[in-house]
Amino acid sequence: MNGDDMSYSKICKTMNLPKQESSTTDVIYDEKKEKRYLLERRWGKEGKVLCGFMMNPSNASHLNSDQTVDQLVNYAEKNDYVALIIVNAVSFIEPQSRKLKNSTIHSADPTNWSFIDEVFKKSDRIIFATGVKGQQALYKFIDSGDNQVIRILSTYREKFYCYDLKLSPKQKNFYYTPHLRPQYNKKAYIDEVPKPISTFPNYKKIFRE
Repeated sequence: MNGDDMSYSKICKTMNLPKQESSTTDVIYDEKKEKRYLLERRWGKEGKVLCGFMMNPSNASHLNSDQTVDQLVNYAEKNDYVALIIVNAVSFIEPQSRKLKNSTIHSADPTNWSFIDEVFKKSDRIIFATGVKGQQALYKFIDSGDNQVIRILSTYREKFYCYDLKLSPKQKNFYYTPHLRPQYNKKAYIDEVPKPISTFPNYKKIFRE
C-alpha cells in the first residue's frame, strides 16, 4: 500500500464501494465486480508513476496479470518508474472489447472518471491506447457535453503520450490511438517509444477540437 491510498479510500467511501483489494497490486471494483475502476502495480515507494489509459478492463487483477499489463510493466521498469496504474474509458470488465454492448459507451460513468481524475493527477506520464471503440466512447462522452470528461481530458493534456495516432479507414475524420497489442500485430509497439500526443498531426481531433 502506498501513501496515496487514502485518496482512493475516500472515493470508495463517497461512492459506497468496497475498499480496494490489495496484495502487491491494488485493484478497485464495484460491488458486483462487473466493473474495475483501477489496477495499480507498484514495486517502489518513491518515484515516477506511469499510467496506462485504455478502452476497458480485462480480467487482470491483484492476483492475475495479462500480456498488456506485462508489456506496460516492462516498459515502466525499463524507464525507472516505480508504479503502473491502469484506468479505462469504460469500466465494464470484458477481455474482448468488441464484445462490449454499445450501450456501455453511451454515457460516462462518473465514478469511473473520478478515479481517472485521481490517477491522472498523480501520474507523471499517461499512455493513451484506447483503440477504435475506446475513441468512440470518448467521442460520445465529449459530444454529450460531459463536463467531467471534458475537464479531465483538458487538464492533463501535457501528460498524454501515445505510440501512434491513426486515421480509421472506415470512418471519415476518425482518429484514434491504437491498442498496445493490436489484433493484426501483437508486438507492434513492444520496442517502440511513446511520444507526446501533441507531436502527432491532427491529435486535437480525438478531443473534438
